[in-house]
Amino acid sequence: MGVFYLKKLKLKEKKMRKFLIVLAMVAMASFLLVGCDTGTTPVTPVTTVEPELQLTGITVDPKTMDLSGVGDSDTIDSVTATYELKGFGVDVDFNDCLFLTSDSKVATVSSSGEVTAVGAGAADILVSYEGKVDTVVVTVKKVVIKIDGFLSPYEWGGAKEIPVAGGMDFVKVLATTDYLYVLFKVTDSTDAREGENTVGNDQTSINVNPTDEDEWGKPCDIIFQTGADNNAWSGPSSGLTDGWKTDWEIDGSQCGIPEDLKTKTIYSGGYRISEWKVPLASIAPSVGQILKVGGATDIDGSSYLYPIDLVWRDASTYVDITVE
Repeated sequence: MGVFYLKKLKLKEKKMRKFLIVLAMVAMASFLLVGCDTGTTPVTPVTTVEPELQLTGITVDPKTMDLSGVGDSDTIDSVTATYELKGFGVDVDFNDCLFLTSDSKVATVSSSGEVTAVGAGAADILVSYEGKVDTVVVTVKKVVIKIDGFLSPYEWGGAKEIPVAGGMDFVKVLATTDYLYVLFKVTDSTDAREGENTVGNDQTSINVNPTDEDEWGKPCDIIFQTGADNNAWSGPSSGLTDGWKTDWEIDGSQCGIPEDLKTKTIYSGGYRISEWKVPLASIAPSVGQILKVGGATDIDGSSYLYPIDLVWRDASTYVDITVE
């Protein structure tokens, strides 16, 4: 019994020694980490602070835009921010940028970077991000209107659109100091010049600067009407334009057709498309002057006014066209 007890005691001593050894190792490890009583400074973890990056500039792509005419548009592709020490650019969210135009009469820009042509000329689109600015140089070409009956892209982009009564589509008008350009695009598929619906068809008129002396607003500075209907106006015609009888009146008097008056009409896709170049020499308007414009187009015996609420003798119901 005594021998067995002694063995058990020795076993407990061995376990105790192992426990003390482990405890000593833990204590030493703790001592190394926090220092000791001899005044050793505890080890403090080191935190690396990255220096604040400075924005040095931004770059806009593309740097230039060439727009084909009024109404044409293009979009800025990207804005890249460059930071000091960074070594490379970072794309910028357009929502964080400010977009401005140097001339809203030439081009406008949206918050999404879309640039739209408004008039011929050049303008700078300024892009700002956190105080840094870059520029896109925009050039808008001046489109020459061709009197050919074909509508080229942006050809009539700068003209004022006037709805035609009865939902018969539209008229567009653009005035310069020399000419009044007029585009008719109306629903019509029959050509009176070919003997189709000859009565009350294809007649089209435009009045410029009416008076209130009679119910038709006459005399006007200019009245121009052309069409195949022989009853379109009383008295002799001024001659033919594009194969149609024509009436050309200046201040209430019928005159011969000017050599530089041009018209062209074609039929396409259920539409009658007419383009006019009307001389303004008799008015000789200056840039910025307002011309009062209105008229009608006849289709299959019915007359459709433009603008829709036109009253012939009431100049206030006509459309204001500013001379460019």
